[in-house]
Amino acid sequence: MDAVLAVTFRRDFNYIEKGDVLKMYDILETVAEYMAIFGQIPWIHKFLLGRPFIARLMFGTAGGDKEMMQLAMSQIESAKQNSSEGGPLTFLQRLLLN
Repeated sequence: MDAVLAVTFRRDFNYIEKGDVLKMYDILETVAEYMAIFGQIPWIHKFLLGRPFIARLMFGTAGGDKEMMQLAMSQIESAKQNSSEGGPLTFLQRLLLN
């Protein structure tokens, strides 16, 4: 996870030392299983995770999704402000170019 976050955000989140403080692995595992099944029939999504009640049942209230969203938003703002920084672009900066 450290390598993925370093390439994406050009920042070290110390996952090896601190562990999974945002509970990303749990969320990613659940989403991967969901996409493996319902990615084949995408129209059914609006009846499942497209409904907040079902999403809460699947992820619970302490799933770390709010923390992940806050992390993503803060990193997007940081990437926008530091876009003129020298060196190669991060994955996030390349996404923001489009």
